[in-house]
Amino acid sequence: CLNEASEHPFSHCLIDDEKQLQSDADHQLLIDIHFTEPIHLASLHFAAAGDDAPTVIKLFVNKPNMGFDDAESQVATQEIILQLESEGEAVVQLKPLQFKGVHSLVVFVAENAGAKVTSVRYLEVFGIRARGKSTLEAPPAVVGKRQKKVSTTGALGEVASRLSAQGSEEGVARCLLEVAAGLSPLQG
Repeated sequence: CLNEASEHPFSHCLIDDEKQLQSDADHQLLIDIHFTEPIHLASLHFAAAGDDAPTVIKLFVNKPNMGFDDAESQVATQEIILQLESEGEAVVQLKPLQFKGVHSLVVFVAENAGAKVTSVRYLEVFGIRARGKSTLEAPPAVVGKRQKKVSTTGALGEVASRLSAQGSEEGVARCLLEVAAGLSPLQG
């Protein structure tokens, strides 16, 4: 992570506790996440609050080792205007076709709500493996584990187990993406 404060590194936003990731010299952050295998990403979950919360985020797929100049000048895979709910959290649905086979994801926090630095209390990445056994979350080394809120991973894991016993890998992937998007795969 580029421009992280040494006392508030990227690892602080991987576990939902009181610690947070914070920028150092200015409000911008450049987070470079590498996956151990290709992932089809479905959504990102952010938690932040106040004037130091991110507001404009640019996502880049499979462009590792970007610098700030690259992130500012290149066209993003998806640009997000982050609108946090009253609890200071937001789930961002990603464009499915543009986030398939992701080896690395660059999260560029371009703007915040007006503070000199940016803080991110929690960042969670949701998706499925591009090949092999299905899973909802990216590897734990990337996303950490939520401790304060009930996660839907258990329920989705159960759905995936049931479908994998009956259907193809593609069926499991479709089911997980539909559930992650808030649709019911068991209807119709």
